[in-house]
Amino acid sequence: MKKIIPIIFMMCFIPNAYAQTKEENCKLLGIMGYTAQYQRQSDHDQAEITKRLLSNVKVVYSNEPEDVQKKAYQFSEATIKEAYKYQVFKDIEQKRKAVRDFENITYTKCMKTLDLSN
Repeated sequence: MKKIIPIIFMMCFIPNAYAQTKEENCKLLGIMGYTAQYQRQSDHDQAEITKRLLSNVKVVYSNEPEDVQKKAYQFSEATIKEAYKYQVFKDIEQKRKAVRDFENITYTKCMKTLDLSN
């Protein structure tokens, strides 16, 4: 049961992910680490998920100046690539800790990078 829920989450949420605010976008990037730990995907699947997430970034930042859009896109692209690296951990506890760290650091870094933190 523990394995089924994250896979359902991955299949249902991420491919159809759409954040309406910059903060939601940062949260979405943060959960990439969570989803990457459970789903060993083919390169094609990763490419499709990456494409959908990055198209979401373009929509979220579409009303921002061009330099802000570029910064958000580059940050998001790098974050997504980083998330997929967490698939390499063999030990599940090591993987869980790395993923939790990834989520927290990514969200905080995203908010600071895009000037959204208080």
